[in-house]
Amino acid sequence: MTAVRRRVVLLVAATLAAAMVVCGAFLVLDTFLDRTTVTTRTVPGPVKTLDLFVATGDVRLTGYDGNDVVVTRRVTRGVLEPADVISRKNGDVVGIVSACQPRIRRCRVAYDITVPRGASITGLVADGTVTVSGVAGPVRVSTPNGGVTAALGGRSREAPPGGRRAAPVTGPAGP
Repeated sequence: MTAVRRRVVLLVAATLAAAMVVCGAFLVLDTFLDRTTVTTRTVPGPVKTLDLFVATGDVRLTGYDGNDVVVTRRVTRGVLEPADVISRKNGDVVGIVSACQPRIRRCRVAYDITVPRGASITGLVADGTVTVSGVAGPVRVSTPNGGVTAALGGRSREAPPGGRRAAPVTGPAGP
């Protein structure tokens, strides 16, 4: 092996070792700085549709006789704050987009969302469960790595975990 080639190999090895040390330090720091925060946000009504996209986390949807959408978000995270947006999309449509990526870093979000009883709910919860109660409007939520449980008029309906298509749930308001 020539001297130049040996230097290149050593430089590449040193660079990889430094990168591994930096990544390891980040993971240790991320673990020690693990914390949970709870925030609540109200989107004033009238709201007729709630559109969800939640990458990772559980969602509990509860219908009530008001016009606003009230979102309580519980985040368990390390160093980095997950990105999410809660906003009015078009007139009476409210959108929630959450990009908490636990494969990249420690992150978990749980949403407790109160919606007007007659609102329709659509969207995707990629990795988590969805629980619906007290909603009279149609619910169409896809959960590739979770399940959907809905209480409708005293009955309960479940879509199994891992369902690859939307589980439409409609009916009179449950308890």
